[in-house]
Amino acid sequence: MATLIVFASPANAASEQEWLDWYSATHIPELRAAIPEVGTVTQHKLLGPPDRLPRYATIYEAIGIDAPTLASRLGAAAPTLSQTELMAVGDDAPALHFADPLQ
Repeated sequence: MATLIVFASPANAASEQEWLDWYSATHIPELRAAIPEVGTVTQHKLLGPPDRLPRYATIYEAIGIDAPTLASRLGAAAPTLSQTELMAVGDDAPALHFADPLQ
């Protein structure tokens, strides 16, 4: 089992709900279609300073593959995944972390 943790933010606070809708209705289904091993996906809103953009963590769990394979498959699929101007860039751009369980 591999885990992908993505930290991401909407481009601005005013577009937060529209960004969440896009993420849930478009991005997650596209990623799951591109990498069928991805099963459970959970989203979490992180606590943070009120003067910063909202930050979210999305956790993707993939069954039957390891983290390097998940990273490779995501890299191959990336050009086919929809992009949006609703996603923050710069210091608030998405940060991806791939992990394997210790056991």
